[in-house]
Amino acid sequence: MDLAPNVGRTDKNIRIGLGILLIVIGLFKSFGLVILGIVILATGLLSFCGLYKVLGINTASKAERQTAKPDLSDRATDNFNDFKHEAVETVQELKEKAVGVAKEVKEEANAKTQEWKANANEAAAEQARQQAAKPNDLNKS
Repeated sequence: MDLAPNVGRTDKNIRIGLGILLIVIGLFKSFGLVILGIVILATGLLSFCGLYKVLGINTASKAERQTAKPDLSDRATDNFNDFKHEAVETVQELKEKAVGVAKEVKEEANAKTQEWKANANEAAAEQARQQAAKPNDLNKS
């Protein structure tokens, strides 16, 4: 049976991630989800989808088809390592974005806090002026 790669990199990574997710959810919910997860994970790891072959769909680039290893266990290992590498890169990018957003939020919060403190001090000073003026009003009467 010819299992030439017909699943491209993005498609493959989505299948691996989704397959793992379905297996984990299926362990707590339904055995059917575990089976579906295994099938989806396998199509991602092997870069081959039987349904794609029947439908004539091929999301693998020419370079991906040429560089894919013929040995399925080697191909699965390479694909899983590629998935792990890309997942780590994505997590690093998200972490950097989150740190940037957190810094911006902290700066905005500090600016608002300073503004509120200034407003509170101004209100307290105004209230003190009004309190100081009241006894003078009473003495004038």
